[in-house]
Amino acid sequence: TGVSETVIVDLKEEMAEGCYEAVMAQAYYDGGYWQSTGIGRHVTVCGLLRAMKERGVTVLAHGATGRGNDQMRFERYTNVLEPEMKVYAPWRDPVLLVDFPGRK
Repeated sequence: TGVSETVIVDLKEEMAEGCYEAVMAQAYYDGGYWQSTGIGRHVTVCGLLRAMKERGVTVLAHGATGRGNDQMRFERYTNVLEPEMKVYAPWRDPVLLVDFPGRK
């Protein structure tokens, strides 16, 4: 049916709290950078799922490419937090990739 509305989910406070907790816990990767990206994806998914459930939305679609692990973060967090929710990853959709092959 298409998009009927756009919803902005303000997660600034939750994001700041999650990153603060990571810093306080000294949570960083072996390479020395903070685990703020993984925490940021968790906060994002939690906020999106909450807003989606309020509106009866049943599929989380994300634009994370196959070049990093964000695809897996979005999918795994969704599967753990809301197992009945479906996840659509466009960059793993062979039909979409015919028309939009991405960068070479």
